[in-house]
Amino acid sequence: PMHILCIADDRIGVQVQSKGLSEAIARRLPEARLQTLIVSRTDHKRFAKGLTALPDLAIGCGRHAGAELRALKTRGVKTVYVQDPRRAYSKYDLIIAPQHDDLNAPTAIPMIGSPNRITQSALDQAKSEWAQLSALPAPHVAVLLGGDSKRHSYSEDVLATHMGALAKVIAVGGSLLISTSRRTPDMMVAGLRKLADKHPGRIHLYTGEGPNPYLGYLAQADAILVTEDSTNMLTEACSVGVQVTRLPMAGQPGKFGKLYQQLSQSCGVQSWDGELRTGAAPALQETARVADLIIERLGLSGGNP
Repeated sequence: PMHILCIADDRIGVQVQSKGLSEAIARRLPEARLQTLIVSRTDHKRFAKGLTALPDLAIGCGRHAGAELRALKTRGVKTVYVQDPRRAYSKYDLIIAPQHDDLNAPTAIPMIGSPNRITQSALDQAKSEWAQLSALPAPHVAVLLGGDSKRHSYSEDVLATHMGALAKVIAVGGSLLISTSRRTPDMMVAGLRKLADKHPGRIHLYTGEGPNPYLGYLAQADAILVTEDSTNMLTEACSVGVQVTRLPMAGQPGKFGKLYQQLSQSCGVQSWDGELRTGAAPALQETARVADLIIERLGLSGGNP
């Protein structure tokens, strides 16, 4: 059986990409064995050099995972790096980079957004685990909030726009399933808590305490509102198969503008314009597509499940 090693560091977003792609490949290879290695960003030991049982394929994301992959490649392991490594392109067998990065390398496979772990079976399981969310009034609108980044930031105008979008859901009789991130500013979180207190039974709010209902929110959603600062969140939202709307942020989008255009063309994503859109939409299936390409390009045995 194929032995696949998934390598990532301690950042959740990095793990989502590496695990998502590794799991998609493993599902396509009969009896594949998947192992995960989380490397510390502060520990510079090279774990790969000490491995006695080498994997057949190693997939990694993040700078420290890249070093592990390069070490494994010298020992004959097939390697796949997720994201743009920004150097040493020839030291990986394949590179899976966001299409909006415009990476020009012979080993590169471009994809819309980034790999993720959203599958129908994962959504079905989460919907069962968080069945209590179905009791909230429909339409159920998942709200995925990021925060300040290199290109994007919250401002008073942004805060007002976002709170206005949430108020629209309440006005049409729906419910809000809101997930914040570590980057979401305190002023936004405080506003969300006030809103939840004002509308009991209409808002399920997760700010990092207790079991994470993120997948449950996506599984229950009739529509998704997501801030435009995160490639991961945008891609995950678009993988569900419901209407996705971008919540605008302050700042210059730069290369993100290309991502917005790609998601608009492939999944119908629009920027918030005051109207709530619900219902089905084309689901992004880039992780599955790229997994098939990797299997083909590296000559791995297997195929679509």
